Amino acid sequence: QRAAVLAKEKGIPALPVYVIDPRLFQRTRRGTWKTGPFRALFLLQSLRVLRRRLCKVGSNLLVKVGRPEEVLPSLLGDGSYLLTQQEVTSEELAVDGGVREALGGRAVWEYCWGSTLFHKDDLPFRPDLSDAPDVFTTFKNAVEPELAARVNEVPGTFQGKKTESKMRVRRCLPDVEEGSLPLPTDLEIPEVELAWADLPYSEAVEEPVPTEKAALQFVGGEEEALKRLKYYLWDTDFIAKYFDIRNGMLGGDYSTKLAAWLTLGCISPRKIFEEISRYEKARTSSKSTYWVLFELMWRDFFRFFAAKH
Repeated sequence: QRAAVLAKEKGIPALPVYVIDPRLFQRTRRGTWKTGPFRALFLLQSLRVLRRRLCKVGSNLLVKVGRPEEVLPSLLGDGSYLLTQQEVTSEELAVDGGVREALGGRAVWEYCWGSTLFHKDDLPFRPDLSDAPDVFTTFKNAVEPELAARVNEVPGTFQGKKTESKMRVRRCLPDVEEGSLPLPTDLEIPEVELAWADLPYSEAVEEPVPTEKAALQFVGGEEEALKRLKYYLWDTDFIAKYFDIRNGMLGGDYSTKLAAWLTLGCISPRKIFEEISRYEKARTSSKSTYWVLFELMWRDFFRFFAAKH
């Protein structure tokens, strides 16, 4: 959305880019892959879906393999704008530092906050989060009064149908309008989608083959994420008993299993919140619907904790 706004305001093209960093496809010092084969396949699938979605609105996705500090400067001319998600942990911040040094100030870099249920600007803490609590329950109760409760207790408002949620969560952004991300006319984007062989593994790695023995087939992309959300809420009502089954070990339905899609941004916490709120209004709210929101708050807590420290 921010890219579409800038493109319109400045009369400039907008180029969506995803950079696959080879450093994420090497072995760690313990001998394991930084990005395992199944995770890599999930990423590939998600990128393919994102590209198709962008093409439907007249845009596209340029996928480049290389270090961001080497790839991005070559795509940015003087006075360009670079929009990225604001990161909070060491490896991502180190990459940001490398990109910033390589750009040398010739582009305007703008961070966009994402991936959390609550926006950083809406928190009741200082901008640097220096006064944010280091204890989860204290953090949760300070951020959202509707979720305020003592440890292992549930707010009284989560009983029966809930006609309205007063949680201070920003609404999901609208879909990007067709034509709002005009591509550069002097850049050719390959029509062939990224293949497994294009991944920069430091050694030969075979593409994993899904097995029928798996409790759940994880397929990357927004469509599969929305399908899973619909299944867990509306098709099965599993969310209504989530509290009682959430610590299971076997099977595909004892938890929402949305984490993989959340991690890559295939679905947002806000979308999950909006759908749960709709469910609570149509069917019921309970300890179980509260507990899914409770888990989303844990995600927020750790991200803001990392930003603080």
